[in-house]
Amino acid sequence: MSSSRRILLSQRFSLVLALSFTLYVQGQVSKAAGADVVSSKITSAFSPPRGYSVVLVEFEDLECATCAAWNPILIEATTKYHVAWERRDYIIPYHTWSRKAAINARWFDAISAGSGNEYRNLIFRDQGDIGSSEDLQTWTERFAAARGITMPRDLDPRKELQAQVLADCRLGDSLDVHETPTVWLVIAVNGTTSANRVRNRFQLDDELHRLAILGQIR
Repeated sequence: MSSSRRILLSQRFSLVLALSFTLYVQGQVSKAAGADVVSSKITSAFSPPRGYSVVLVEFEDLECATCAAWNPILIEATTKYHVAWERRDYIIPYHTWSRKAAINARWFDAISAGSGNEYRNLIFRDQGDIGSSEDLQTWTERFAAARGITMPRDLDPRKELQAQVLADCRLGDSLDVHETPTVWLVIAVNGTTSANRVRNRFQLDDELHRLAILGQIR
C-alpha cells in the first residue's frame, strides 16, 4: 500500500472517530437534558409532606410482579430512614385485576390510611395466590372480615374511586412513566427541591445513607 493511500485511510478513520464521538456527546447531552425535564416535572408535581424532607414517590400496579419484589425494599427504606412514601396507581392495560385492586385499596384508604396501605402490602405478599378477579374478591373479603370491616356490595357506586385511579394514570403519562414500578426520590433541602429516579435497591440505600450522613433527612 502506498504512503499516500495509508494517509488517506488514516484521515478517513480519524474523521469517523471524530464523528462517532460527536454523536455520542450529543446523545449524552440530549439524554441529560431529557432527564432534567422529567426531574423538573416531578418536582413540580410532588414535594415532601410537612415534617419530612424526603419522599419516595412510587407509581405501582398491584398485579405487577416487579412491584411486589420492590415493596419490601420500600417498606424497609421508609422505616429505616424515616422518609415519606407517596403511592400512586399506574395500571398496566393487560392486567386483569389490578384496576379493581387499586379501587379496593382506595376504599380501604377511606376507612384509614393504615388499612389501605396494609391492603396493598398484603396484596403484594399474596400476589401469587391471586389469579383472577374472582380470586381478588375472595381475598379482599377475607382481608376485610379479619379486621371487622363490613364491605358493601359495590365499593364504588359513583365511580369516584375509579376516577382517582385513572387520574393517577394520566398523571403518570404526563411524567413519562412507562413501566412499574417507577420510583423517584424527591428531596427538599435548603429551599431547593430535586428528584432522582431510583433504579435499584443499592442506589436507593446509597442515596438515603448519604442524605442521612449529611443530616438532610428529618
